[in-house]
Amino acid sequence: MNPRDDGNIKASDVPARILSEHALLRPVLRETRFLADCLAKGDRRALGPLRAFALMLYQKLIAHIDLEDRILAPVVRDIIGWGPSLHAEMVREHAYQREHLESDIADLRAGSISDEHLAASVDIFVESLMRDMDAEERSILLRSDLLVDSPLSDGEAG
Repeated sequence: MNPRDDGNIKASDVPARILSEHALLRPVLRETRFLADCLAKGDRRALGPLRAFALMLYQKLIAHIDLEDRILAPVVRDIIGWGPSLHAEMVREHAYQREHLESDIADLRAGSISDEHLAASVDIFVESLMRDMDAEERSILLRSDLLVDSPLSDGEAG
């Protein structure tokens, strides 16, 4: 599915789309973490590739957050009972994540982060993100049996 072709996605198709995105992110997460571990162990050859992978990862995550805002947030909002509170939590979490990712991208581009701090922060970030993705995959947010099965358009679930 084309990343830009999600305007007419049905609510019941959202979980598969998000899981597919997670599957694409995991190899980048693993490689970025591997490079951070190499740098932390003193392998200075990992610095350039780590900076490149971290930048790519952070940019991909911003795009993933944008995707979730377009296709998952409207569906979550429509879950009967606690949809509005889940939606509000998602909006807050995404704003926090986006702010930190944009700050990290600026630091990487400016080269204003030390090697040691880069290795440690990437390792912590990747670990946290992998836990978040696992939790999201187990959560109600990706249970298609609870989602209203209508096409999403203009940011609204039917």
